[in-house]
Amino acid sequence: MLEQHIIDDTYSYIDIEEAAVMNGKASYEKIELKDICYSYDDCHIVLDNFSLEIKAGEKIVLIGDNMTGKSTLLKILAGLIKADSGSIVVDGRPVSVMELRNYVTLFLQDQESYSYFGNRGSGGEVQLENLSLVKDINTSLILLDEADSGINEKRLDQVYRFFADDAAVILVTHRSVGQILTEYPNSRVVDMASKVKKA
Repeated sequence: MLEQHIIDDTYSYIDIEEAAVMNGKASYEKIELKDICYSYDDCHIVLDNFSLEIKAGEKIVLIGDNMTGKSTLLKILAGLIKADSGSIVVDGRPVSVMELRNYVTLFLQDQESYSYFGNRGSGGEVQLENLSLVKDINTSLILLDEADSGINEKRLDQVYRFFADDAAVILVTHRSVGQILTEYPNSRVVDMASKVKKA
């Protein structure tokens, strides 16, 4: 049920992305997630009173073990799924899911098996090609869900180059953050295991 909901919303989300390119990006000074809660099937809690502030142009790296809510958080920010409770506030004003999508581009994980260009290459090659499309979408917040997964270490700079852009970036990764912090020392690392409050 959840998967179908995400797939259905993804189609409308792509349309909104295209509209954002034509109309110019919606800008913001600060996005605040306040006391966000989310659970699957009302039993598996992945986000429990989670709060985060995202400033314009800020670069954030989300780390943590599996099932700590990293990917779920990105989907909530992108408007693909709705939090059970809590609020998302843009420049002091609560926003709807539809409004939120105007600020965000989401690169979902596991894109190494399908090429939008119809090319046949290694998983890493396909993922980098697909990632190049994100550069053409004019939004203020870019969400990268394990975009560096499966990429050869010598080519990771093609993923991390987003940290040099003006847009804010949130990257979910299971890799060491050493290279990112060396090249982009102003990046902020958020450990989801320590941020999620337990009941």
